[in-house]
Amino acid sequence: MSIPMIRPARGADIPAMLDLSARKREQYEVHHPVFHRRAANARAAQNEYFHTLLTRDDVVVLVADDDGAVVGFGTAEIHTAPVVSTIPAAPRR
Repeated sequence: MSIPMIRPARGADIPAMLDLSARKREQYEVHHPVFHRRAANARAAQNEYFHTLLTRDDVVVLVADDDGAVVGFGTAEIHTAPVVSTIPAAPRR
């Protein structure tokens, strides 16, 4: 195994991303079977979601590519931070 190259994801990477996600869900399900129970349509739903992410201008999708094999991926959504409201200090006693 060489050092993976990080690059922007392409549509052709989605099947590998789906496989990685499925394996991770299986691992999570072993430890938390109720919370991480897989949906019957998980792969199809995530496939559609990944395709949507790749078309958005406010999302960055990167993959770790090791000699042509996708070994990892990450997504980041770019958005404006929410307004921070100030909460008045509690009165001193």
